[in-house]
Amino acid sequence: AGVYVLAADQPNIIFIVTDDQGSDAIQGANWPNDLVCHTPVLATLAGRGCVFQNTRVNPLCSPTRATLMTGRSALRTGVTNVINIGKITAPLQALQNHERTIAEVLHDLGYYTLLMDKWHLSAAPDQEPDAQGFDVYRKKQRYFSRDDPIEIGRAHV
Repeated sequence: AGVYVLAADQPNIIFIVTDDQGSDAIQGANWPNDLVCHTPVLATLAGRGCVFQNTRVNPLCSPTRATLMTGRSALRTGVTNVINIGKITAPLQALQNHERTIAEVLHDLGYYTLLMDKWHLSAAPDQEPDAQGFDVYRKKQRYFSRDDPIEIGRAHV
């Protein structure tokens, strides 16, 4: 018999991945901020949470995402190149369903999991986020109309 902890008793987890943003372009004590960028929301979140300061990434989006989702290197997951929606990508080059993701681990612990924006890890419908532990997936296309901050004000996503 095991002891199960309900997610309500656990902290909320917000994991933010920004594309094409180096650590020198983030404001805060944890980063060099060589470009003197102002990112006050990220700085506040980092000050109140956990910051990964020793990480490895790939120079491409999909391999990095596969590594973040599984904790395994891109060579281990087989995701070694960018997976673009609309371009032909063989299903075996995408994240395979037998790979255990952080979303599946959290889901098994009672967390409700949500992915917003892009997945970039599937080449077939059965490889989408809902097959990898996410309860809800909101594609980035849903938010394209919200690219004008003047038009939508403080509700900008």
